[in-house]
Amino acid sequence: MALAKLTMAALALASGFESVLAQNCSSVHIIVARASTEPAGTGIIGLVAKQVQDQVSGVDIVPVVYPATLENYVNSQTAGVTAMTKMVTDYATNCPNSKIVLMGYSQGAHVSVDVACGATEAGFPATQALPQAVLDKVVAIAVMGDPSFAPGQSFDVGNATVGGIFKRANVATTCAPVAAKMKSFCDSGDKYCDNGQGKDAVAIHIGYVQEYGKNATDFVVSQLKKASATQTSTTIQTSSATQTSSATQTPVPVATSAATGRSRMFSAAALVSSLMSIMLLAL
Repeated sequence: MALAKLTMAALALASGFESVLAQNCSSVHIIVARASTEPAGTGIIGLVAKQVQDQVSGVDIVPVVYPATLENYVNSQTAGVTAMTKMVTDYATNCPNSKIVLMGYSQGAHVSVDVACGATEAGFPATQALPQAVLDKVVAIAVMGDPSFAPGQSFDVGNATVGGIFKRANVATTCAPVAAKMKSFCDSGDKYCDNGQGKDAVAIHIGYVQEYGKNATDFVVSQLKKASATQTSTTIQTSSATQTSSATQTPVPVATSAATGRSRMFSAAALVSSLMSIMLLAL
């Protein structure tokens, strides 16, 4: 009798656990990397993320947890790349139907572009871009004041011509898979993304949200609408093809569905087993 009660409790916990996982998947997941020396959180570019959230339903916003220090910049930035890479990969795996947006300012922009394109800057550990299957879940990337900025790219916005203090190499090749869904904002004379030396170099660097905030917001919203339209079209076409196939062919067992069902059953069974083990240890 006691074992039956424990089994029922474990099943209830497993069901609740799966429900929580499902509820944690937003339609749109914005991952934000703040600028150097900003307090923990989303920083100034978080204002752009909030504008997107105000215009699109089902949006959540999360910050990248990393040092964001100027001292030991390479270590700080590398930690940011590691953290954001894990965040994007985990979310794409756990929430495959969600759309992901990356945003970053200054060092956070450097982090974001390394995650999307891979690191090719001198003095930084070389990294690979996210796998294409994961990148496919990323529908928009908006970065401002990127110290690894390289001028002359299709996704550049602004009038910068020199390039960043950590200018990346082979951009046209490494960033090709994300070029159509990325905007990188940098103006001439910026201390970090254009190696500016003038008195206003820092002022230029911190002014992008005010100058380009609406541009960035509109771009991200547009990308989200485009992705939603594509997703809807694909669903309709798949549904139509399925109906046509059903009308003209003899129904056959769907092994994939059965395998999926068994996989979910085994997963739930493993969870129940673990929960029961914990409860039995507590007896």
